[in-house]
Amino acid sequence: MPRRAAPAGSTVGGRARWSRPIAGLCTAAVFVCAACASCEKNDGPAPPPTAPTAATAPPPLPTMGTVPRPPATGPTATGPVATGPRPPGTIPTLTPPGPSGPKPSAGCGKAPPAVGFLAGQTIAVAGAPRTFGLYVPAGYDPNKGYPLIFALHGDGGDGAGARAGMKLEAPAREGAIFVYPDGRGRTWDLNTMPPEKNPDVLFFDALVAKLGDTMCLARGRVFVTGHSNGAYMANQLGCWRGGVVRAIAPHSGGGPYDSTNKGYDEHGDLVCPGSPVAALVVHGQADGVVAPSEGQFSLSHWRRVDGCQASTAKVAPEPCVAYTGCARPVVSCSVPGLGHGEWSQAAQLTWDFFASLP
Repeated sequence: MPRRAAPAGSTVGGRARWSRPIAGLCTAAVFVCAACASCEKNDGPAPPPTAPTAATAPPPLPTMGTVPRPPATGPTATGPVATGPRPPGTIPTLTPPGPSGPKPSAGCGKAPPAVGFLAGQTIAVAGAPRTFGLYVPAGYDPNKGYPLIFALHGDGGDGAGARAGMKLEAPAREGAIFVYPDGRGRTWDLNTMPPEKNPDVLFFDALVAKLGDTMCLARGRVFVTGHSNGAYMANQLGCWRGGVVRAIAPHSGGGPYDSTNKGYDEHGDLVCPGSPVAALVVHGQADGVVAPSEGQFSLSHWRRVDGCQASTAKVAPEPCVAYTGCARPVVSCSVPGLGHGEWSQAAQLTWDFFASLP
């Protein structure tokens, strides 16, 4: 008889086993959610600190693009990471970036159906229609490989709400293709295992495959961000689809975890089937919907699997820090005074993090 999933906060060997999402998480920054009556009314960012005078101003913090990175041959994890073969046909084959840069997808050279925001797009997944919004940059060049960025809404939301709340397109300056999927029942399936049977993972796989066949994508440059419940899903996809996903940026969420309680090693640490990914973890210290400890759980997971040291270096914007010695960049932004809303710096920060990765 399989073991039941441990309750939130349970431990194995003195370590937190997994963090469970909270029912009724808010939507991505638009906060129009019938299940979110308990969400904070004042979820905006904390007022900016008073700028220092010119005589006392500290030197500028390094940007994401100037954070030193170790060679790709560095450590991948402090514990075992599963690397066995996946069933054929379950994950789109994506070529990671090589010495000459990311390789383009099969859709290069093909004209897109249109440019701008394309609402109400559909795709068949396991015989059922799924919907999503798509943003194709103005001046789209069919011979240029573009990053593909997934933006995942919170519980009770949809892709259109994620687009309106996250506002990711402006800082990208027409430099990426954005996809805004709609979760079934306005939520994400974080629990169905194995991932190859999870309807939302299949949705992700189908979108990567379809968009790669019809548009010019820079292979090895698939990114996932999300807010609240969407942040949990971003962490799950980072765990389940590492190797396809290059990096994640969860905002006000938690995870990853294994609902079956079978994916943990002897130390109680989660062993992901995918390769480790780079991670930007953003959480408000005053979040009353998803506890800051959930974000700390995510941060601890990615620090471990990316082989990070305990030391950090400050990066812009404050109060963000980058961990040192990581095989892949791991950045934490624990924001004082921020509740469950989107941080005012979130859009630019997320784009800068994704764009800084080789």
